[in-house]
Amino acid sequence: MFGYPCPFCSQRLLAAPERAGQRTICPKCLKPIVIPKPEDDKKPAEEPPPAVDEAEADEVPINSMPAHLDDDPPSPAAQTPMPEARPPARIGPPAGVYPEPIPLQPAPLHHAAAVLVRNPDSVADFAPPAEAYSPTPAPVATPGPKSKPTPEPHFPTPAAFVTPAPLPEPQSFPQQPHYQPPMYPAPGRITGDHPAAAMPTPSVGHNNTGGLVVFNPMDVDGAELAAELTTVISMRMKPPAEPPSDLRLTTGLWIILTACGLALWLFCMMSDVEPLKNVALIGAIELLIGYVWVALAFGRRSTKQGFATLLPPVWVYRAANPPYEPGYRPLRFVVAGAILLTLYVIGPKVQPTLFVLIGFKDPSTQAPEAVVETPLMKLQEAERDKNLAGIREQLAAFGKPESFLSTPPAEKPKVIENLRRLARFDRGEVKEDALRALVTWSPDEAKPLVVAAITSSNEEERAVAYELIPRWNDLDTVKLLVDRLGASKYARPALDTIGSTDRGRQAIEDAMLPLLRKNNTINRLELEMLAGDYGGPRSLEVLEVQAKQSVIHDEFDTLARCIAKIKSRLRP
Repeated sequence: MFGYPCPFCSQRLLAAPERAGQRTICPKCLKPIVIPKPEDDKKPAEEPPPAVDEAEADEVPINSMPAHLDDDPPSPAAQTPMPEARPPARIGPPAGVYPEPIPLQPAPLHHAAAVLVRNPDSVADFAPPAEAYSPTPAPVATPGPKSKPTPEPHFPTPAAFVTPAPLPEPQSFPQQPHYQPPMYPAPGRITGDHPAAAMPTPSVGHNNTGGLVVFNPMDVDGAELAAELTTVISMRMKPPAEPPSDLRLTTGLWIILTACGLALWLFCMMSDVEPLKNVALIGAIELLIGYVWVALAFGRRSTKQGFATLLPPVWVYRAANPPYEPGYRPLRFVVAGAILLTLYVIGPKVQPTLFVLIGFKDPSTQAPEAVVETPLMKLQEAERDKNLAGIREQLAAFGKPESFLSTPPAEKPKVIENLRRLARFDRGEVKEDALRALVTWSPDEAKPLVVAAITSSNEEERAVAYELIPRWNDLDTVKLLVDRLGASKYARPALDTIGSTDRGRQAIEDAMLPLLRKNNTINRLELEMLAGDYGGPRSLEVLEVQAKQSVIHDEFDTLARCIAKIKSRLRP
């Protein structure tokens, strides 16, 4: 490889020595240039042979003599270079053959025309047309007398014409990819006594250039050369600029929201219009995004412009005439949001028509299925309508044991939850009915509410609580009632209800014995009477001791009556 500069842009290029004289394309300036010969091959030109006038008759160069040429052009691969110019060999004749000297006469001049034949190959169309070459023959003349006389006669020997050896047959070489054979020099000037045969120009084939400049120097087709040129041009081109970073995000968000809104609207048109409100929500979100985007775009330049853009008239003007980024992109959100809101408005009106066009039945014309209303559904409906009469009616129905037995197990937790909520209602009559129903459905959950209602400020609520509390005849409940004997008139009836059972009587005796042993009890009289009605052997012992210690006549009489009741009850 050797280097050479481009004659147009001075770009330093490299090429193989065998490509000297061929055309190529500069990758920098993209202009066609001819590859020069390497500097090592630039040898000094050989000196021209001496003129015929100055040469002796017997020293005429062989280059000026006629040569026998074959009719067939020599093969480029087997071409033999011309021999160097040297004096002809002198052959001495035998003695006595030429008794007299033979004068040399000038030979007739014949112009050996070398005709260049153009190859019909398509590649040769790129080469300039060949011109006929008419060499000027060197005149052959008889030299004059020598300046120096010879002492004895001289018999010159005629020059022998040496016919070059026949050239071997041309050999064909297979075409190899990406291989360029070396250049061969053009044939030299040939003159002689006989007319030379026409020398056809070697065909410009795949492996021979024949000294002509070919546009296809790399043994490739025109399409491949165009591809190479395109590659060079593409390497010099700059890559396209990337789109702005916010384009992908905003465009993707707009596509997702719009697609979701349209898909949801189509779903509502095919089934139910209840989720249609979500379409309006998506449309409102898109409108808000477009509205705020324009305001923020102007707010980056000036805060006053940003706040002024929030005004609808100013926003409409600036959105329609954007002076800079983001251009008209916010209007995509606004238009899509307006379309979704329009679809939301016309959706219920368009649905029957779409059902008819598609072939579905109009849901408005279909007979509704018969729905059996349960007591719970009636109660909930009365609550939505705030119908107090309906609520109390349903609570009274829930207070019956048969209602609890007829309700499915799956609905019982819902009923209990509604009753517990209504037991804290602000209206007394509703609260009382809810407590009665809750005691029937869930006594354990109703007990804390009933105990709390005993100390309520509402008289009717307290009466209902004392009415419901005998359901629990445990010791804690009885102690609560015993403590309130003197404070409430409803305590003794509740204790009478509890004392109707053996367990209740035992609980009453256990609750009142600690109070009977105290002499300073406020409700002592009520305790003594309660002990006489529901007391046992332990109460009898306590009352007898107190009777012996009593000094008050009325108290003694009360204790005596209570002791007699207990003894009569305990007598078998």
